[in-house]
Parts: sequence; structure tokens; C-alpha cells
Amino acid sequence: MKCSTLMRRGRRNAPQPGTAEWRTLLTASKIPAVMGTSPWSSRFTLWHEMAGTFTPEPINPAVLERGHILEPAVAAWFQAQHPEWVVRECGGRWWEAHSFFAATPDRIIADGPGSGANVIGLLEIKTAARSDGWGAAGTAEIPAGYYDQVQFQLACTGVQKAYVAVLLGGLEFREYVVPRDDARIGELVAAGTDFMDSLHAEEVPDFRLEAGDFDVYETMRLLHPEIEDESVELSPAAANAAARHVRLSALAKLAEARAKTLVAGDMEMARTGTFCGSVVAKRMARGQGRPYVSFTKPKKTH
Repeated sequence: MKCSTLMRRGRRNAPQPGTAEWRTLLTASKIPAVMGTSPWSSRFTLWHEMAGTFTPEPINPAVLERGHILEPAVAAWFQAQHPEWVVRECGGRWWEAHSFFAATPDRIIADGPGSGANVIGLLEIKTAARSDGWGAAGTAEIPAGYYDQVQFQLACTGVQKAYVAVLLGGLEFREYVVPRDDARIGELVAAGTDFMDSLHAEEVPDFRLEAGDFDVYETMRLLHPEIEDESVELSPAAANAAARHVRLSALAKLAEARAKTLVAGDMEMARTGTFCGSVVAKRMARGQGRPYVSFTKPKKTH
């Protein structure tokens, strides 16, 4: 595909997040919530955001500032790795498909300057504090939500390949290559169409399908901020879940007390407790108080 052809297909002045026009579109950043692959949002919450039934919490300004500052730096790093290509900004363009799907890639990669250059792929830029979900550099092993986002961008633009450049904690850069996955795109389009149909028909998704997601709980709090002086009979599922939580919380407290007692007995006056070379527990004190035992999060092994 010629770069000039791709750019002509893109519309200028992409709608800004939070605007009325933006809420009518299922964008690449939203599709992971529809598919259940987003670590930040749920299908239930996205539906209510797009329906306008509540005002979502504003995005942390620090996160926006970090992206604004780091995105050009990561793009420059990728360009330095590939001097044979030209990394181009999209100029505020966005690409539509199926009338209500849209994508705004971070960058376009071309095999040279000028409108006659060929498109090599899209470039998606990410930053991540941890490497969880990121596989070996050069592969397509990226977090599931980002994989769906990239495939949705490829579907909307018609491009066959995307590159993902990520800056991980510890200032480690990595590059991933994600080819077009038509099977997954078919699933995204089908699920996205069903989602948008339900939105247009005002059919609220069943929150019970995502009841274990704290994002859904936070959305419930936003949907029902008032407290009225009345009583409601709970469903058996809700009542049993509440009772189970109380029992498990009591067991967790007993398990914590037992663990701290055993660990404190082994550590005596030591600051740290280890097992097989890894720190398991620490003894600390607040102010002049007596030391207390805290446990460290176990490291993941691969």
C-alpha cells in the first residue's frame, strides 16, 4: 500500500477522548474492554461510558504527561534502530471501518520519504513499569489487550503488520512485530458489532458476567451514588457471595496470624527472613513502636 493512499483514507481531526463524537465510536483503545482483555476497564463499564449514563473519573494528569513526554522518545529510539525506514506521524488522522469502528495509530512506518513511499507497517508506542505479559523481543508476544488493540488498528487501516516499541521499567527498550491476524480480527469485529448493537438498542450488558471485576464494582458506585432509606431482598447469588466473603475473610485473618507467629519465631531479632535465597518476610517498626512482620510479594517464575 502506498503511503499517500493510506493517508487519503484517514480523516483529519481525530475526535478527542471524552467528546460526544468520541463516545459514539468503538476505537482501538476500547476494544480490549469489549473482549475482556483490558486490565483497566470492563465491557460493562465501557458500555455505560459510551452510553453517557455516568461521568467517568478523569485520567490521571501524570499519566497523560508521561505519555506526552515519552512517546516521541520511544519513536526516536525505534527510528534509530531502523534508519532504512521513515517513521511518520499521522497528523491527527483517524481511520474508520464498519461506520462505528475507528483507530488512531501512533505512527506509520514507510520505506522512504514522500507520498510515493510504501507502508511497511504501523507503529504502536507503549511504556510499562513491569515486563509482565511481554515476551521475547522480536516476537508478537505482547499483553493480550495491546494485541487486540493493534489488530483493531490493522483492521481499520488495512495495513498488514504492526510494530510495537515499548519502554519498560529500568529504561529497557524492546521491539515487537505483530502480523495481521485475520482470525482474531474476525472475532474483534463480531464482538464489537454485537457490543455496538446493544449500545444502540440500549440493552445494558449483564454485570453478573463480570462480577469479579473491581472495575465493575467501581462503576456500580458511580451509577448509584445516592443512599435511600429502604431495604432490598438480595438474590441467592448475592447473599451467598457475601456470606462466603465473610467466611474467607475470617480464615484469611487466622492464616495471617499463624504465618506471622511462625515467621516471627524463626526471625527473632532479624530484619529479613529468606527462603531458598529469596526474601520472604521483613521486620519493621513505625516510630518507636514494636516491630511487626510483613510479607513480600513472591516473584513470578518462568
